Amino acid sequence: MQLGPHIQGYPIVYGLATVYSATFLSISILFVFLEDAIGYVYAVSVVIMIISIWIMAMIVSVIRHNQCTKINELYTVSWLYILLWTLSSSYWFYGTGHNPSFPAIHWNAAFVLQSNVENNTWLPGFFILANTFFSHAVHAFLLPLLLICPFAIHGAWSGKSLPPKDEDEQTMARGELLLAEKSRQMIHGSFDLTAKYILANCFRVAMVMAAATIHSRHLMMWKIFAPKLIFEGIALFITLPFSFFGFILMYRVTQHINVLFERIMTQHSN
Repeated sequence: MQLGPHIQGYPIVYGLATVYSATFLSISILFVFLEDAIGYVYAVSVVIMIISIWIMAMIVSVIRHNQCTKINELYTVSWLYILLWTLSSSYWFYGTGHNPSFPAIHWNAAFVLQSNVENNTWLPGFFILANTFFSHAVHAFLLPLLLICPFAIHGAWSGKSLPPKDEDEQTMARGELLLAEKSRQMIHGSFDLTAKYILANCFRVAMVMAAATIHSRHLMMWKIFAPKLIFEGIALFITLPFSFFGFILMYRVTQHINVLFERIMTQHSN
């Protein structure tokens, strides 16, 4: 909608150029407080993990922008960066003080809210899972950053560090608003990104299963390989819902933006 400066009373909406990234940034801060409440021993590691995820997403965004020839290519994330995201989730599983063995489980997380767990085992179990597989949950939920960050950088530094390629400066300044304007292409790219990430994690579990099968007669089978397979299987089941939660959040934000556009068009078409 092109309107000149002579139009009086035209609404000015701030923040649409970073509406998606701001949403995920707010939830990232919430993740930090939740993990600190569950297990404050590794609070510094959790903060560093969240910061590293955002830095990695921005570095990948710059690389993708330099490699693309058209802006539409930014709606598709290649396998290389998805595998990098998967390796990051595994790295920070160890970086937050965990190991794929039962003696290394942080059982203290079960006693965060209550000291007597005899009558309730579901809540302590949830706290232990959240503490142990926090890295996998966060990486799965923040996965859309690989799709969002290139547009966020466009919106924040358009015309400064990242010059437009086949779009004019005014279009590039819209930033993440381009995702909402091409909502169907964005939803398709987000679903493709989520499916690739789930397949990458399934492949990792399959390789661990193959390793456990090959070493089935190994002396350390029930001390190393079997617990590793169990932990990877649980991590996959944690990754699945959080990946879809991130996808659903992208879809819901897009819906609200479209409702806002329709409301503005209705009010100013009269």
